[in-house]
Amino acid sequence: MSIKAFTTLESALVEEWQILERLYYKGKNQHRSALFWRHVGEVRRILKRMVGSGKFRASNTLECVRGSFLDSGNAEMSKKA
Repeated sequence: MSIKAFTTLESALVEEWQILERLYYKGKNQHRSALFWRHVGEVRRILKRMVGSGKFRASNTLECVRGSFLDSGNAEMSKKA
């Protein structure tokens, strides 16, 4: 996958997280005794850690992983290409 694809996925994940936050806000009192609501809460907490901190950037992570497998000369070549 390209960096552009990861950027698109990041923005989609942020939008999904915002929708989930709104659904959680609107339904927490109504559904709090339901078993599935615990799972919704778990997913919400995980997404909040990933996206809510503002530090989640899949494209940056991809570049770090790519760079760790390449030596410094090849990493510079891949960035220029």
